[in-house]
Amino acid sequence: MRIVPPAPPAPAKLELGHVDSAAYIACLQPRPGGMFTASSANTSSFPPTVFPSGFIVAGNERQASLGMTDRAALLREMRDGTS
Repeated sequence: MRIVPPAPPAPAKLELGHVDSAAYIACLQPRPGGMFTASSANTSSFPPTVFPSGFIVAGNERQASLGMTDRAALLREMRDGTS
């Protein structure tokens, strides 16, 4: 979610974005040997948040602002939350 600045005479509004859930789950999956498919240390990224207006927030930027960059911990939370 983001606040779209006002464009007089229109007031500011909230805009809801989406993340490709399949891509998000895929980026959390470890490779054979225990290595993750992506991390903040390499060129792969979390999938971006895409808004209807076309505005995009990079996935790594979003995850860092939320304090959610530990892929192993996110994967554990995902698995624990669905068992």
